Amino acid sequence: MTPSKSTLDRLPKALQGHWEAQRPRFEAMLRRQEDIPPEAVAMAVSLDGVMAPMKDGQRHAKRTQARAQGKAPSGPAGYQEVGCATVSYYDRHGERLCTRRMARMPEPTKATLKGQLTAEVMGALIRRPDLRVVKVADGAPDNWNYLSETLLVLTSDRVSSL
Repeated sequence: MTPSKSTLDRLPKALQGHWEAQRPRFEAMLRRQEDIPPEAVAMAVSLDGVMAPMKDGQRHAKRTQARAQGKAPSGPAGYQEVGCATVSYYDRHGERLCTRRMARMPEPTKATLKGQLTAEVMGALIRRPDLRVVKVADGAPDNWNYLSETLLVLTSDRVSSL
C-alpha cells in the first residue's frame, strides 16, 4: 500500500475529532493495561518542549512583518513549541525499566499535555504509592510551576487526598 501524501495529511485530521472526543477514556483504558514494573522504586516525571517547524508556520509572512517594523528577522520563524513529557520507572540501582512518552502539538501552556501527565502520575501512585517521585525539566518557569505545584499536591500526601 502506498498512500499519497495528501491522504497521509488528511487522515490524522479526519481522526483527530473522534479521538479527542474520547481521549480521556481511551487513555484511561490504556493506563489500566500498562504494568508498573514490580522492581520499580522511583518514577521520574519530565515535562519539556521542542521547537518544531510547522507546515503552515507562515515563516515568510512573519519575516516580512519583522522587516516592515524595522526589526531584523531572527529566530525560528515558522516554528512552534511542541509539548513533550515522560514518565519513567527506575529500579533500586538507578536502571531505567521503562518509559511512557506523551506529546501534543502546540497549545497555550501545554494544558492538555499537563492533564495527561497528571492522570498518568495519579494512576501510577494510586497503584504504587511507595514510588519515589523525581521531577525533571529545564529552566522553563511554566514547566516548573506545573511540576512543583500540581505534582506537589499529588505526591505530598501520596495520593491520600485524591
